[in-house]
Order: sequence, then structure tokens, then C-alpha cells
Amino acid sequence: MDKQRAAIVAAGAEILCIVGQNRAAVAAYFAKLGYTFPVLIDETREVIQAFDVFHALSFDAYRIARPSLFLIDRNGQIAYRYVGRNQADNPPSDVQMRELADVLARVAQQDESSR
Repeated sequence: MDKQRAAIVAAGAEILCIVGQNRAAVAAYFAKLGYTFPVLIDETREVIQAFDVFHALSFDAYRIARPSLFLIDRNGQIAYRYVGRNQADNPPSDVQMRELADVLARVAQQDESSR
């Protein structure tokens, strides 16, 4: 996702990552990979439970969020939602960019019609 960040920001959006794990472990992981986008730490897992992506227990996960992507419009409405079936199930980046473009186009249309 960090590789697509420049294109996403240029399109008028931003990436925000929410991670339901220990702060020190997350900081070390993100530093190791060199990620630059904002990260929110949800150690209590309240946010990932509220977004219904909490992965309590399975063969590949324990008490973390499923890989997921939410595109939230300027009105705070979820315009697109993708939740992986398991830890390896991520939306392909071309799908992310296409969905982002659709959301931004809808927001631009709403802005035009409200003028």
C-alpha cells in the first residue's frame, strides 16, 4: 500500500492504517518495512471490532484484524468495504485504485450538485 500512496494522495485521498496489536511490535514492524503512512494503534481492539474485522481465532490469526480496506467519503459514509477471508486475502492494488477512483468521482459529483 505504501507504494501506491503517492497516487492515492494525488487523487485526493489518504491512507490510514489501524492495527490491533501491541504498540512496540507495530512500530518495529512498520519501521523495518519503511512504511510512511499514518498508523493508529488499537491495542484494545475496540475499533477493529466496531468495523467488524476482528479475527478472534483461526489457524493463521489470533486476536487481530482481518486484512481489510474501507473507503470512507467526505461525509463519513463507507463507500467501499473489503474484508479478507483470511490473513493472506488482500484486495489487489488495481482493485483498490479503481474503487478509489469511483469514490472520488462520486464525491466530485456531489460537490458539483451542491453548488
